[in-house]
Amino acid sequence: YGGPSAERLLRDEVRTGRLLLNRLGRREYPISLSQLVGFNPDASPPYAVFTHTDGTLADLDAQLPLAPALLATVVDKLIIALCYLEAAQVVHRWIRPHTVRWDGTDLQLADFGRAASVGDEVSGPAPEVPWDLPGQAPDCRDDIYAAALLITRMATGQQEFADAAAVLEAIDRLDLSQRRLLHNTRA
Repeated sequence: YGGPSAERLLRDEVRTGRLLLNRLGRREYPISLSQLVGFNPDASPPYAVFTHTDGTLADLDAQLPLAPALLATVVDKLIIALCYLEAAQVVHRWIRPHTVRWDGTDLQLADFGRAASVGDEVSGPAPEVPWDLPGQAPDCRDDIYAAALLITRMATGQQEFADAAAVLEAIDRLDLSQRRLLHNTRA
């Protein structure tokens, strides 16, 4: 790794790590968010150390759709992580199967290189269909929407969605309580 784009992502991840520590506090910092431990901007290349849970939700692809008990555990822990981000007024902006860490017991949001404070002006990659809501300042609803897609993926076993219509079609095949939950994330 290296180069200007990697160093920018690292700086942004460190900035978000410091922001989360300031807003949540070191003593109250949750295991559900990776935590900045240290940063050396003067090294060549610069580096940072974060807490990190092994594995990702992408590792569960062979088990899709997830068994109800496992799905419920993952969803509960994902919602808790999102609540901490909302409390800190930070939007992850990159919730994907490979950025949500899962070790079989604990879930952790990591990879905060694209994160922003709620309402900040952001630059960077264009929104990725269907994972990202298009064209708006960062808002906690962005993460809720991406998490709903991730939950839909885990509940239905459908690994990719071409667009929002394909997501809604997959949601319509779920039971009524799951449909209500997932349909209301864009409100």
